[in-house]
Amino acid sequence: MNDYLNAYILNYATKGIILDTNIFLLYLVGIFDKSFIREFDRTKMFDEASFNLLFRFVNNFKRIITTPNIITELSNFSFKISEPKLSNFLQTFIVYLRTAKESYIQKDILFNNKAFCKVGITDASIIETVKKEKLLVLTTDFELTGILRANKFDVINFNNVSFHSIVKLCAIKRESIWC
Repeated sequence: MNDYLNAYILNYATKGIILDTNIFLLYLVGIFDKSFIREFDRTKMFDEASFNLLFRFVNNFKRIITTPNIITELSNFSFKISEPKLSNFLQTFIVYLRTAKESYIQKDILFNNKAFCKVGITDASIIETVKKEKLLVLTTDFELTGILRANKFDVINFNNVSFHSIVKLCAIKRESIWC
């Protein structure tokens, strides 16, 4: 499984990666304050080790691509954070989202996507962006994973990536790209 992760890095390092909302939120919360990962309702299913793995993996890509729909979900979830943390978190949010490339897909294209009625507008925007730009997707959403795989798009479901197997790979294979 880990060799395939390195293959994805080689193939998509310059093209970029799309982080689905939950993964992007973990990324932002972890950058903001790793200890807050377990406190925040939207990220408490993850831990610091998950963030460290995510951070090391994502930093292999020159571009993070996002959509207005992902940004909207990120914003909505962010406002579940109480002050004074919210104001500080929003600074991290703005800094990192300004560096991301935004891919806009017209609403009629999203509404016409066959998956829209199954997975919603945000996931439809991910599917359409992948069609348009040929990117790797990182998600925790099993339904989105299945749709992308059925349509021959590259996707990694973060739930299936074992931190311990990654650590083992790094110990065995020092030349690994992201170890």
